Amino acid sequence: MLAGLLALRVHFGYGTDNTHHPFTAGSLSGLQRLTRLGLVGMPSNKPDALQPLSVLTGLLDLRLHISDSNWRRWDDGYPSVASMSGLQRLTRLEMSSMPCIEPGALAGKTLLQHLRLTDCCEEQSQEQDAHLLSQLQHLQQLTELVMSTRRYHIQETPPAAAFAALTASSKLHHLSLSRCYLASYAWRYALPPGKQLPQLTSLTLEYLKNPSGGPAVAPAGKLLVSCCPGLQHLELRELRKSATRAVLQPLSGLSGLQTLILSPAGGSQGEGWLELCKLTGLRKLYVENHLRLPRGLVLQLTQLQQLTSLYCRGHGKEVEIKNEVG
Repeated sequence: MLAGLLALRVHFGYGTDNTHHPFTAGSLSGLQRLTRLGLVGMPSNKPDALQPLSVLTGLLDLRLHISDSNWRRWDDGYPSVASMSGLQRLTRLEMSSMPCIEPGALAGKTLLQHLRLTDCCEEQSQEQDAHLLSQLQHLQQLTELVMSTRRYHIQETPPAAAFAALTASSKLHHLSLSRCYLASYAWRYALPPGKQLPQLTSLTLEYLKNPSGGPAVAPAGKLLVSCCPGLQHLELRELRKSATRAVLQPLSGLSGLQTLILSPAGGSQGEGWLELCKLTGLRKLYVENHLRLPRGLVLQLTQLQQLTSLYCRGHGKEVEIKNEVG
């Protein structure tokens, strides 16, 4: 009856007892024409639900979201090589709350354009992280890469050179990294001199950690300008040295930069803040500092002619100015 179905979305319902949910592994049998599949809020008592995925060889869009209340009890239902091996035509893959992604699960997915791994890989080892990064090297069609983790324990990171895989695709439009552990000097490989990401317009780096568990260092501004000349949206949250001259001064070279969100880890009292006043093309600026902002900074920022939205918060004081018409 449903053999001709092209798209299917199953929502298990958060915070409910899904023990007797009618969805089973066999529910996907016979749906060979599916091109889009979403399994949302899948509970941990359905680990076998992923096993038949490999027979859906026509899938272009796959979205797997584990129930937040059950993700820590997830046992053997994480994406494996066996369950993902037949999905070579995928162009979009989204997975969230997956404690582990089996090494090799992304192998052969060379047509992927959108890859979002959110709140994933909490239980992975250093070797598994390195293997996952190595898979990214082969995804040359990626235009969007989003990676975040729920990892709360400190562990060794892969070698710095492995992080070159984050920018392996020159077609990237959007790159977002959140709460990931980075090796020391990872930016030297992810954004090396001579590297070009001409189509990258949005870059978000937030709450990244160094190998010892402290805030990671922000990439130098000159690397951002030389590698990502087309940036329009830049977000740097809770990173060390993100409000220094070394980061902010070169950003005036990004002629298309319209939105900047800046919140340095631990705050900053340096003169780097004044470099913001030279970013004359900005339309939206969000600044948050745990320490006092330089005297007169807010007044100077209001002189930026293109600015339509300004939010500044320093040492507990807030200033918000919006001019959505200007």
